[in-house]
Amino acid sequence: MNEYPQNPQLLFYTQLMQRTSDSKVRVTFLPDPMDAFSNAPDFQEYSDTFQAGTLYDGAYGTVWSRISIPSKRPGYLSLYLDDYPVIQNFLAFPTDSIHLVIDKNAGQKIFTGPSYALYELQDRLHTLLEQCMKQAGISIHHREGEEVFAHPDIQEAFIKNQQLFGPKLRLTKIDVAEMLHALALEMEEESFTRELERLILFYHKKMPDAVLDFLQAQTLADYFLSKVGRLQTLVNYAGDSLREKGMIEEFIRQMELGKSMPLKFGSDLPFAEKVLELKLKLAALESNLMEKSLENYLADLKPGLERDLMISKLVFQRIKLGKGRHGQLDSLQKLIAHPILGDKLQIFISHIQPGQPVGSFDFIDEQGEKVSLDQFRGKTLLINTYFTGCSASSSYYHRVLSKLESGLEDQDGLVLISISADRSREKWETGIGSGRYNSESWIRLFSGEQGYSHPFFRKYLISSAPRPLLVDPEGNLIAIQELYQNPERLQQLLANYITIKL
Repeated sequence: MNEYPQNPQLLFYTQLMQRTSDSKVRVTFLPDPMDAFSNAPDFQEYSDTFQAGTLYDGAYGTVWSRISIPSKRPGYLSLYLDDYPVIQNFLAFPTDSIHLVIDKNAGQKIFTGPSYALYELQDRLHTLLEQCMKQAGISIHHREGEEVFAHPDIQEAFIKNQQLFGPKLRLTKIDVAEMLHALALEMEEESFTRELERLILFYHKKMPDAVLDFLQAQTLADYFLSKVGRLQTLVNYAGDSLREKGMIEEFIRQMELGKSMPLKFGSDLPFAEKVLELKLKLAALESNLMEKSLENYLADLKPGLERDLMISKLVFQRIKLGKGRHGQLDSLQKLIAHPILGDKLQIFISHIQPGQPVGSFDFIDEQGEKVSLDQFRGKTLLINTYFTGCSASSSYYHRVLSKLESGLEDQDGLVLISISADRSREKWETGIGSGRYNSESWIRLFSGEQGYSHPFFRKYLISSAPRPLLVDPEGNLIAIQELYQNPERLQQLLANYITIKL
């Protein structure tokens, strides 16, 4: 294991090839694999603005920023310009020093500095994956005899576009046997694995073998995830057909889909998060074929660290998506033998337990004043979270909340609160003005440019929208799970506290 200085710092310099910039650089660092699984609890976040001049004396005409990240162990690093991701989940080490030059006009990223090879390789691996995904194109699946286009003119325009721009959008008749055969041929003919091996070989001796093995496994897992997703689609198409399900099972047995890849590549490296995601996806696929719940499938696996990690990831996913009741998730957590994993997971399961205090969290209202959730003690709270531009949030408001809102008029015991995860006040105000996410009946709050890094979002692992929750007059949680997916449950729980006129 590497020995680091007492207070190691990961230094990240960002340089833009332009004279001025109002952009903000934001870096997140996930040193704990549990954070990588949830993307919400304890990640470190730092931001900076650009200053004129370059890192080099006498050379001007660009802007730059410097961010220092304290860390005692490796983890996953992401960098954003405003809300635009520049690098995502790159393996990073304490004491790394990296200088990233971005030329927006040329569409180039150049890595320099002592740690350049590690970041350059990961950027090239990401590009390789993107190219592979683009080659596959998009398929519209249809059944035999099914009308795909509503009008002959639309079909004619589709065919013409195919001739002009190439078959990036394909019509595919649903035939499980043929689609499995096509997938097998595609995997045999694709140059992805050869290009991956070539890249890894090129960087041989520029970094330790364990790091190269880790990056190769992570990239392969990302590649296999897309294939497993297609297999899951075929399982859905197979329905009750034992013959077609048997064909899919045989395909999984014959094809190398990464199931045997290790999760750990050295004591100084984090768990391979993408490999774990792949293993969980394969478990979901196999449990579906067996017509068995994923929870029972995982419970039947051989006890050990791999099973513990898969269960942890599943529970974190369920909490993030607002799926699964507290009791179900608590039962899953009790299967975990690893004390650190189990204890940390229990903290977040306890947060979603009905009756637990929500706590005091501060936000900014439309007048720029600080508002605390504690101010509403004595009232039942219906809180919804969203971000401007989220189509799911807009749809949820118009399908569910706006209709519920009309039946909640003149309810003095109820407060409607709409919390935005926008990082820009201007963007938040634009969303308010659109009327797509709330109305004047709601108290509309802003997270103060913290976005999903706000402690409220971190507590409940909220990193996507919408996520409604209910709070009782004593400030305790009524529910946060199974509300977005089940509007009837939301309405029933509300009816326990107030009168709804529908």
